[in-house]
Amino acid sequence: MNQHGTEIPSDAKALAQEGKLIEAIKITREQTGIGLKEAKDAVEAYLADPQAKSRMKRPNARYKSAGIPVQAILFLEEGRLIDAIKLTREALHLELKPAKETVWSYLKQNPDLHSRYKAASAAEQKRILTKLATIGVLLGSIGLILLRLMQKH
Repeated sequence: MNQHGTEIPSDAKALAQEGKLIEAIKITREQTGIGLKEAKDAVEAYLADPQAKSRMKRPNARYKSAGIPVQAILFLEEGRLIDAIKLTREALHLELKPAKETVWSYLKQNPDLHSRYKAASAAEQKRILTKLATIGVLLGSIGLILLRLMQKH
């Protein structure tokens, strides 16, 4: 967890201490808007060290979460637009198009976040293209090896 984390909800703490982990995770998701894995990690981190102050990653403090869930903002900071739209759709009970419009509207209202999203998205695309290029080189090499083996026989 990161040093800018926030506490899990007090209801979730009480449930976790009673051993009701599923309920604690559910409350954490509902009250924070974070995903299942993040909520599970936060509850488990709380149980491992109840005195620690940080539980969940938070977006940069300059972004207000009004309009979309906090976890959607984190996704945007990581360049994960589809995940942000999906989470917004689920959390706000929207159809796909209104969820997409809500996220894009939020990005337009927060130009710094939009810039961070674009940079993270470009970095992610570059990472994916590098992996694809590596796979292409490997497949090409394997193809050449197979071709040479076939020519020898």
